[in-house]
Amino acid sequence: MNDQEFNSDLETFVKPLIEPGRVNSLAQTLIKLTAPGVPDFYQGTELWDLSLVDPDNRRPVDYGLRRRLLSELDRMTPEEIWHRIDEGLPKLWIIRQTLKLRRSRKLLEPESSYAPSSRGEKNPRTLSAIRGGTDRKCRASPRDQARCKMG
Repeated sequence: MNDQEFNSDLETFVKPLIEPGRVNSLAQTLIKLTAPGVPDFYQGTELWDLSLVDPDNRRPVDYGLRRRLLSELDRMTPEEIWHRIDEGLPKLWIIRQTLKLRRSRKLLEPESSYAPSSRGEKNPRTLSAIRGGTDRKCRASPRDQARCKMG
């Protein structure tokens, strides 16, 4: 599009929505990984996917990039990961860490128990559940991040 005024207005409108949108995307990813059942990802969506249509598993995927980013995660602090949000590192980190947790603790296996827990008691913008027994609470997901500050 060659309309500079429109492009400028659109960028101004979209800019404050980017970080809350990313946080909500990360929250949805965590819910997908901790909800009952087997999490399903389209190949290549381990990083941000800004498609306007559903992705499909026929698209080319840069597996070399994903392997490199996964190896970099081992040497990075959470702050460093967050600063590389444009590359999708926080999403990749959440997927990797939650899958490790599922495997190591057998906490989130498809057959493990699930019960909603105290939604909104302390913070109406959170969603929590108990998985695998009453001593294991999994609190997921800031909601409505446009009203919340990241810190």
